[in-house]
Amino acid sequence: MVFFSSEAMPYIVDNRATFTGDILRGIVSFTLSNVKLSDAGRYTFTRSNGNDGTLILGGQVLIVAVSPDTPVIKALSLVAIVEKEYKLNCSTESRSAPLDHNLTMYSYWKQNGVDISSESGYIVNRTILTISNLSRKDNGGKVTCRAFEDQRIPSAESSAFILNVLYGPDNTQISPSGQLTVDEGRLLNITCSGECNPPCSSYRWYKDSQLTLLGSSQTLAITNVSRNSAGVYSCTVNHTYIAKVGTAQTTVRVNYSPTVDIESRNGSHNDTSLMIKCSAHGMPEQYTYRLTHKSLSSGIEIREVSYEFISTGVIIHHFINPTYMDTGIYTCFVNNGVLDYTDGSLDKSVYSTVWIKGLPYITSKETSFYAEVGHSGRLIIEVYNSLLDLVVTWYKHNGGAQEKLLNSDKYKIIIASSMLDVNFYSVPIHEPGFIATLEIRNITEEDFSLYQVHVQNSVGEMYPVLLQLRVSGKFL
Repeated sequence: MVFFSSEAMPYIVDNRATFTGDILRGIVSFTLSNVKLSDAGRYTFTRSNGNDGTLILGGQVLIVAVSPDTPVIKALSLVAIVEKEYKLNCSTESRSAPLDHNLTMYSYWKQNGVDISSESGYIVNRTILTISNLSRKDNGGKVTCRAFEDQRIPSAESSAFILNVLYGPDNTQISPSGQLTVDEGRLLNITCSGECNPPCSSYRWYKDSQLTLLGSSQTLAITNVSRNSAGVYSCTVNHTYIAKVGTAQTTVRVNYSPTVDIESRNGSHNDTSLMIKCSAHGMPEQYTYRLTHKSLSSGIEIREVSYEFISTGVIIHHFINPTYMDTGIYTCFVNNGVLDYTDGSLDKSVYSTVWIKGLPYITSKETSFYAEVGHSGRLIIEVYNSLLDLVVTWYKHNGGAQEKLLNSDKYKIIIASSMLDVNFYSVPIHEPGFIATLEIRNITEEDFSLYQVHVQNSVGEMYPVLLQLRVSGKFL
């Protein structure tokens, strides 16, 4: 007698089994229909020899394969870093029987719903997925897998594993971008940013390639900008896990109200080397100028002085044949459109006093004076003189000869300081000068004559002026 048996069915008499072959010759097979998981196991083929016992003629293991459990994706790498390798495992349990089956578990993978198992850069080895070179586009990607044994029924799809790819700092930049311009005294905030995962958190600020740390916050605040704040600012961004540094820089230009200097020197009449030089230093280097000339005593503005540009921020006024009228206070006004943060002024100014040693100038216009015989009479002139070394000499015309007059009982010569009305470049001003007087005592008819007055100082002598003493009430 020949029998088939299994661990589940000691003697198969199930109507699901169909036997074929030559039992007497020991060549027989059977087909088991509607296989169940419980059918798994080892099947043996035996023949009974009566009282002699049972002879096992052969056997076969029946493996019943079913889909694996729904897998769970587990990370095999500690952290996902851009441009690095990353491994995932499609972890599941086999449900096939018997337990000691030799089926091999495999997997196939999708990212964002697209099959990646055969894509470049993705390597699948059984249940392990290796992403050979992570990129930023992988961040946030939804990875799923299915498991199967020897090309048999696949498992259900796993839950999505969200890729968290660490990257950065990338695209490091400073805002506001480009060259920054700020007025002195204002507040300046500049912010550094970079693209990082997790978000960038380590910032360092430096200026002009110096190693001095200015700040370690994302925003650098300069509360009171000065002209020394101008320069190139650099920001560096570091990542906690990635040995990469992001760098950005920007140029800060500080606009400030100009400082002004003036140069001048005193000179003499007709000294053509005299000049006034006005220099400005500010930002921007675009200046408007005004150069004024005022009187020394009253401060009245006499004129606006012309100038020529020499170089950026420098103007010069040249005196052409200067005279006493060029004496005065010269003020240079400059502005570049930037308010001075200390006082709010737009025009910055500086002044210098210039003394011109000029010839004396007789300001009085009266040339005829009157007196009576037996009385005293006076000839008077007003002299503007920028120096103190005025010399006045009086002469009397006696026919064709001149008689120099000296202090005596007859003549008294007086020079006294006084404020005079003088025209400087057609502007009437009140300036200190001198009054020169010739007093003639006990006048006789011979005293009614022409008198000549000479005035001079260390620069030179003014043209002599003729004065006439006349008899009161009539003309000679």
